[in-house]
Amino acid sequence: METIAIYWEPKIKTYGIAERIGLSMVSLDLLTEEMIAGEDRLRRVGSAAGEFLLVFARPSKEGGFRLHLLFERRPSWHLLEEFSGVTGGGRSSGLRVDDDVELVYFQGPHFGDRYGIADAAFGALARADVPVLAAACTGASVYIVLPKGSAQAARKALSEAFVVPGQ
Repeated sequence: METIAIYWEPKIKTYGIAERIGLSMVSLDLLTEEMIAGEDRLRRVGSAAGEFLLVFARPSKEGGFRLHLLFERRPSWHLLEEFSGVTGGGRSSGLRVDDDVELVYFQGPHFGDRYGIADAAFGALARADVPVLAAACTGASVYIVLPKGSAQAARKALSEAFVVPGQ
C-alpha cells in the first residue's frame, strides 16, 4: 500500500517577506569549461568586490551559463574587468551591471512540501504589473530581483498571495 500526501493551503504561509534596496547585479556569460577553469578566480574577484548576497546561473543559448551575482554595492571598474577576464578574454563576456536593483525574498514553513509556490509568487507580481529582472528559488526560499523602486509594490502584491506574519 502506498500513501501519498500533498500539503495545500488556500493562502500560503511565510515567515515574512524581506527586502534589500540599492544593490548591484553583475551578469556575465561563461562557457562550461570557463566556469570550471575560472572558479577560483571568480571566488577571489567576488570576495574582493564585497559581500555576495546571491549567486545563481541559468543555461544560455551558447551552451554555457549566464551567471548572475548580486552585491551589496557596485564593484569597482578594476574588479569588473577581472570578471570579464574570467572568460579568457577571447570572446565577449556579455558583462552587464545593473545598479540600484532591489531584492525581495521570503521563505515558508511548507515550501518544500507543496506545489505552486513560484506560480503564486510570479502570478501575484504579474497581476500587479511588477517587473522581474531575475529570480532564484530553492526548496524553501524565493529570491526575486527587481528594478529600482519596485520592492514595495512587490511586497504588497506578494502579501495578497501569501500570509505574512504581523499583517
